[in-house]
Amino acid sequence: MKFSESYIGKIRQKIGHDRLITATADVVAISSDEKICLVFNKDFSSWSLPAGHVEIGDTWQQGAARELLEEAGLKAEPSDLIPFATISGKGYMHDYPNGDLVAPFTLVFYCNKFVDTKTIDDEDEIEKMGWFSLDEALKLNLRFNARAILEAYQKYTENNEFQSIIVE
Repeated sequence: MKFSESYIGKIRQKIGHDRLITATADVVAISSDEKICLVFNKDFSSWSLPAGHVEIGDTWQQGAARELLEEAGLKAEPSDLIPFATISGKGYMHDYPNGDLVAPFTLVFYCNKFVDTKTIDDEDEIEKMGWFSLDEALKLNLRFNARAILEAYQKYTENNEFQSIIVE
């Protein structure tokens, strides 16, 4: 979906760059050999998880599945996305290079059932995707939220407890 056609894109046409509270979804996609899918985000020149804003009418899982497909080319059924964490807080803000400001409230999912279409639809934002072990991923130039989410995923796999990431 083109940004101008999205809910946030339409709101931006009305309010400009002012900070918005947004609902977003991030996905930790895990391959059969336990590698994690990361995408290189051009806007921030760093590795991140497939993620984006939830559209009006989407469930959290539908929004997450759409972003996983658009940014990483991984097609998953929404029912195969399992929530394991939230991330929010007064320090959890995104300032985009174009001047758009957001304060997201994010639900984070993991998924290990998907089909790789080998096609990234969002080439405006995403330069490439790759598969990394958790240790390899944590050594990369990661966006701060991706690092926090991967650390929360590691804790989740150790204790199977839902994680609440609060960024002060």
